[in-house]
Amino acid sequence: MNFTAALFLSQIAIFPFLLAIFKSKYSNEINKLNTYFIVSYIVECMTALFIKVKLYDYSTIIGNIFILISCIILISFFQKKKSNSKYFLIAFFTIVWLTDNIIIHELNKTNSFSRIVSNAIVFFLSIRLFYDIIMMKSNKTNIKSLLFFTSGFIIDSIFRINYETIYFIKKDINIELDKAIFNVIIFSNAFANILFTYAYICFKKQKKIQSYIS
Repeated sequence: MNFTAALFLSQIAIFPFLLAIFKSKYSNEINKLNTYFIVSYIVECMTALFIKVKLYDYSTIIGNIFILISCIILISFFQKKKSNSKYFLIAFFTIVWLTDNIIIHELNKTNSFSRIVSNAIVFFLSIRLFYDIIMMKSNKTNIKSLLFFTSGFIIDSIFRINYETIYFIKKDINIELDKAIFNVIIFSNAFANILFTYAYICFKKQKKIQSYIS
């Protein structure tokens, strides 16, 4: 896949980005997701810009910092406002990120271990929320919206965990295989953004998302 095609698919993120801004007036809980999508889109644009002008070190630094920020935002969304598990996960991942990106490796390198851990955390939190939603008996307003949100995170995190694991285990991966896996990531990310967009469309003002999280 050439740069133009990858850029086009990545820009599907503009839709959840715009809806995040539009829905920002709704509730504090949905704003946590809004922050994630706004930061995510800005990072995608900046990364694409730096890659285009061949400033790869800067794009990698931005990507590594985004992993830390996005994981903290998503943990805050998936966990109750005040819970020990929330603070533990944030502290745990911050330590993992600092160790991987500052102590063991450099910030301008693609450090896969912290990315694997981040996606694993998001995956398991998404699975738990997805299960909780499915087990609900009552017909609540935003269940459909939450199902699409969690499905998007589950699908995207699965592909990212596999990609980063392969890269982490074998740095000298075959270039053709690397391109093929990366193309799958691009498509899975685009598909996830479509799900996120539809989730925002389904979202209704009447209920706070946090009320569904156990």
